Amino acid sequence: MLGRFFIWVFGQRVSHHHPSSAKPVRRISPSSLDESKLDGFAPLKEIDPSAVFGQGLDPSSPSVSSLKPSAEEGVAPTEAVRSFVCREPMLDSSGRMAGYEFMLRKSPRNKVRLETRAVLRLYDEVLLRNMMDMEIGRLLGSRLAFIGISPASIGCRLFEDLPKKGVVLVIRPALELLEEPEEMLVHLKARKEEGFLIALEDFPDVPEMRQFLQVADLAIIDVSSEDSQRLHHMVDSLCSQYSGINLIAKNIESTEAYEACRKLRFNYFQGPFLTRLEELEQPKVSANHIRLFELLNLIQKDADITELVNVFKLDPMLTYKFLRYINSAGGGLVMKVFAIEHAVAVLGQKKLYRWLTLLLYNGGTVNPQDWALMENAMVRGRMTETLGREAFPPGELDNLFIVGFFSLLDVLLRMPMGQALAYLNLSEGLVQALLYQEGRYAPYLELAIACEQFDPERIAELAADCGLNMQKVNIAHIDAMLWALEVEQ
Repeated sequence: MLGRFFIWVFGQRVSHHHPSSAKPVRRISPSSLDESKLDGFAPLKEIDPSAVFGQGLDPSSPSVSSLKPSAEEGVAPTEAVRSFVCREPMLDSSGRMAGYEFMLRKSPRNKVRLETRAVLRLYDEVLLRNMMDMEIGRLLGSRLAFIGISPASIGCRLFEDLPKKGVVLVIRPALELLEEPEEMLVHLKARKEEGFLIALEDFPDVPEMRQFLQVADLAIIDVSSEDSQRLHHMVDSLCSQYSGINLIAKNIESTEAYEACRKLRFNYFQGPFLTRLEELEQPKVSANHIRLFELLNLIQKDADITELVNVFKLDPMLTYKFLRYINSAGGGLVMKVFAIEHAVAVLGQKKLYRWLTLLLYNGGTVNPQDWALMENAMVRGRMTETLGREAFPPGELDNLFIVGFFSLLDVLLRMPMGQALAYLNLSEGLVQALLYQEGRYAPYLELAIACEQFDPERIAELAADCGLNMQKVNIAHIDAMLWALEVEQ
């Protein structure tokens, strides 16, 4: 991971093919991590609204007008079309990031059931087109992309153009499969034969549901609505009846609940526990963290190289890591560097600062959950930086990255943000954004965070405050996820 991050820090440039002449690929080479290359994949420019969702999906297009609901159905086509894509991380049993679930919104269950099939199909179609326009295949690699759709959309023709490998179609509510069981079963089997994985959510424990569970690859259980005894029974029942089915624990509220679910036979874990600060957790500021804080503070006050080198020499392992990665193939150096003084001079203090921030999240800790936390922090940092490119001069973009990246420092250290920031000598602007959600950087950080919380109204409000439209926010979002995935791999 640090090697790829180091390649990005150095900003190596490589030539790339024109999209019209190259075949689509699922991964981008590690050498393509510099900002100009990423901008080539996701250019931050005005996009024709009629094209951003694919061919012709705008409020007046046939695909939308044919699904146009009446006024009493409670949603207009333009509301669905002009939607922000949100994400929620999915962890595996080792605590690493397994993938993301993508949604346009997170509606209360009763509201979803009250909406007509036409409305549900409209939202599903817009989400699927978003996934294709974002070229979701580039994000996958070894990850999974969970895409929630209603049973009414299982026969949708858009599946033909969607990447198959690594894409999980989450059917919710699965209860509605029972309304037309024969037709729905045919569609489910067809999607599975095409290469999609099938997940069922919100399904009843009735005999009629068994034929669908036998086809499914995953079953989703909302652990927040079940007591421990019933949860044990559900897990045991599903595992005994359906061999090979994987289970997802959804809406995990706390680390305690996460650990309890890990002891059961769940394979994937989802919920706000990953980025939520829990007051009862003990702070864990290790000696490694203290050393990193010291170096970061020295860089903040423009200390000379001698001061930095003296701190490095107090930590042989940190010095070894630094020299190893500056001499890695990604560094592109002609001659090997063996002196820490030379290494610091070659990299420069600004890039060294970013390299050290990454170490905060994986600098010798044993909590596997920190790896997923780090990736989320990288997405926030990159997205905050990208969102502010047009509003801030290049010299301030580093501050935007740091604001986003440090926004989870309280969760990492298991202490309030004010206490966590006391270890760092950050500028007033950074502290204002991180501690009080105020100042010039705050709206961009809040917008990046809002994209994790399924609040389209809040996202729209913050985007307007930042002078950004939906297209630019969605593009910045996918750019950040792509960058973090490449660094992590």
